Amino acid sequence: MNFACDVAIYIGRFQPFLNTQLAQIRHALSLAPRCLVVIAGARQARSPRDPLGRQQRVDLIEAALSQEERARVRVAALRDDNDGGRWSQAVHACLHAAFPDAAQGTAMVVREPGCRVPALTWAMEDSTSPATSDTVGKPVRERLYEAGSGAWDLLQGADLLAPGTERLMQDW
Repeated sequence: MNFACDVAIYIGRFQPFLNTQLAQIRHALSLAPRCLVVIAGARQARSPRDPLGRQQRVDLIEAALSQEERARVRVAALRDDNDGGRWSQAVHACLHAAFPDAAQGTAMVVREPGCRVPALTWAMEDSTSPATSDTVGKPVRERLYEAGSGAWDLLQGADLLAPGTERLMQDW
């Protein structure tokens, strides 16, 4: 199979992990043999907008991937940084740590819409699906805060949560 680049990078917040985000990771894997998933805002204090910690988001992502996909995907967590150069260097460092043999500058970045990240030195591909933006994540989080089991029924019926997410979110 001919790939567009050596490594694809998918950047998102994953609060929580949605089917649309899983589809974007699979899209990234169609662009490259390997994918680095970067969790943005990983060291941010929990809030209604960011209720999940770094490890919880890693667990959600890994639970949704197939065994074959997990072999091709690495997950890195980065704190938010307003200094674009420093943030770009941190992504480069994560890429090198995850895939030391990756050729420099051979990554394609797939960014979740609504996930504000500084510009990187690689080609950027913005996802065009509005369903991957925070316009979906926000209502999901609001439903998670609702009392009663009815909130889970609404989420299941909408088929928004990625596989494995429901169980991990109920434990949360």
